[in-house]
Amino acid sequence: MKKGLFVIAMWCLMTLCGEGLAASGPMDVLKSSVIRLAEGVPDREAARILDRTLEYDTIGLEVLGDSASGLSEEQVAEFHHVFSELLRRSYLKNISGLKGARIEWLDEIYVPKLDSAKVKVRAVRGGETVDMSFWMVYKFDRWCVADVEVESVSMVDTWRSQVRKIIKRDGFSGLIAKLRAKLTKG
Repeated sequence: MKKGLFVIAMWCLMTLCGEGLAASGPMDVLKSSVIRLAEGVPDREAARILDRTLEYDTIGLEVLGDSASGLSEEQVAEFHHVFSELLRRSYLKNISGLKGARIEWLDEIYVPKLDSAKVKVRAVRGGETVDMSFWMVYKFDRWCVADVEVESVSMVDTWRSQVRKIIKRDGFSGLIAKLRAKLTKG
């Protein structure tokens, strides 16, 4: 299986948009950040790019899905805080995997009604090829990542499935405990 490049694509490339000007299209924004991160930037700068790139609120609400309806505003805020920090740390650990990969920019499809776009990308490294689609939303005068599909598997759908199972088995407090344990573990 393409596990090595799959992991690189999933974690590293998702961090790579958000620094372009509002007038830039989503693919342009993604390209400019890929180039910057591929050249290597200090962790603090990479974190800044990441925080400007990911639309944490949208991702968090989509991951919680219908589970959010039974939660208080405080619980949703707590989930967003812990989940966002876990995402940030995970992505920062894996940015170095971008080096040596060739990125092919395949397509950019706008969905005007939703202020969103899909950017199709192919990562090639050492004979392995991984196709990805970045679902981006236009918020706060910039394009941000709201989901990534790697080989047609949505990261948000995957996380949502895991969150539902944990909440069903252990409740919301069990979910937060598991996420906090992952943060502590590093």
